Amino acid sequence: MARNLPLRYSEIDLVFLVPQQQIWLVEVKSVYAADLAFRSPVSPRQRLRLARALERWQQGTALPVRLHLAAVNQLNEVTVFEDFLAG
Repeated sequence: MARNLPLRYSEIDLVFLVPQQQIWLVEVKSVYAADLAFRSPVSPRQRLRLARALERWQQGTALPVRLHLAAVNQLNEVTVFEDFLAG
């Protein structure tokens, strides 16, 4: 649906409408592979911004909205954290 979508609180890297009638927001982060074992790929401040963006999307549509994080390392390997802000 969109790429690099600017919002008031954050920019959403990718927005998809998936066949299950859901909207997926995807945040893409470049990381070092070793860092994933020890720390989150996003800062607490960015986490808050993403939570606000997710909330805004959820209020603006009747479809379920999910936020995923795609961490891409220097070898272009992708680790996906589904429902990144859940739990």
